[in-house]
Amino acid sequence: QSSRPRSPNAVSIKTAEGFESVKADVVEARARHDGSKNYQAELSFTMGQDAANTGRNRTMIIRGPYRPDNAAAWEDADRLVETAKKDGMQKVRALVTSMKRSRIS
Repeated sequence: QSSRPRSPNAVSIKTAEGFESVKADVVEARARHDGSKNYQAELSFTMGQDAANTGRNRTMIIRGPYRPDNAAAWEDADRLVETAKKDGMQKVRALVTSMKRSRIS
């Protein structure tokens, strides 16, 4: 692999966690096979201005596992936000992966 020089427009993240802010919400996800509703935690990370200097903030969405219960999705959202604040975005990704692998419903 060749290492490319960094672009002069590369975004410099201001926090050690890699994001400036995080916002959680619960959205309705795809319906189950029997037609019942599913819900999903959705975290929106704001990561500073984009590389093209358009003035818009870059954002990234990380979604939790599907849950048949809205309250369970909000519990996931709270847990993911706490992990983001405490340990950063990479730990949130790892937690979501483990949540999706271990869920039984």
